[in-house]
Amino acid sequence: MNSICNIGLFLMGKKGFKRLDFILEKKGNFDIKYVVCSRDNSILDDYFKDIYDLCSRNNIKFFERSFFENDSNVDIIFAVGWRWLMHENLNKIIVFHDALLPKYRGFNPLVTALIEGDTEIGVTALIANEKMDSGDIVGQEIIEIKYPIKIEKAIDYVSELYSVLMYKILINYINKDLSRRVQDENEATYSLWRNNDDYRINWSESSSRIERFVNAVGFPYNFASTIYDGKEIKILEVTETQDLKIINRVPGKIFQISENKPLVICGEGILKIEKAIYLDSREEVRFNLLRVKMS
Repeated sequence: MNSICNIGLFLMGKKGFKRLDFILEKKGNFDIKYVVCSRDNSILDDYFKDIYDLCSRNNIKFFERSFFENDSNVDIIFAVGWRWLMHENLNKIIVFHDALLPKYRGFNPLVTALIEGDTEIGVTALIANEKMDSGDIVGQEIIEIKYPIKIEKAIDYVSELYSVLMYKILINYINKDLSRRVQDENEATYSLWRNNDDYRINWSESSSRIERFVNAVGFPYNFASTIYDGKEIKILEVTETQDLKIINRVPGKIFQISENKPLVICGEGILKIEKAIYLDSREEVRFNLLRVKMS
């Protein structure tokens, strides 16, 4: 191996930007040979330009995904926030995944973990292979969380774990001390991709689950949505309130409105909408109709 460890990076999003910045600031026997990036239209700030600008300021070769040609002149490749299967140099690629594998293989694992109410979240580094997130694990970092928690804060927590784990792996790799363990297939679970339909609130669920859902798909994602008075609105802030013994419970119906904050009946529990905006105008919703059922 060369005295200098040559690194290739496949990066997306805030976590990818932070890892690039981290490696540039960190001193060690490693050098970034290139960065490959892609735009992400599913989030409000994809950090594509930030990654490009950082590469430009530091004279690092930058490639947009569709224009990258395989370069084997690197010792190790890190994939952070990357969502495509990779087919070349697999023995050199270490993928970072926002879950404690083998749990939540697949898409949006952090969002799924928050919706499910997991008390621990984290990141796994694994050797790439041809199957989704099933390669040997070379490291994991875990953090405990408490609810309510918004996705932006959870991303920040996990992002810090990325730095810790990436540096450990680099040092172990340079010292030829990178261990690996096989995933237990019997413990594997999967998380599906999300589209616009998956942002719609299901009022038949419990108020606690809906609160977690609203917080899990907020910024930088597109926010939870519902239909109010025939118009689609985005729900930005909610809080659980004390449940009532409603005999003819109908999920989605507004129970009462106080200071422009409606109480909405859920399958179990009641949720207060603290802030919402109209999808088309982005203006704040004025809740002035009581006899309305959200859908």
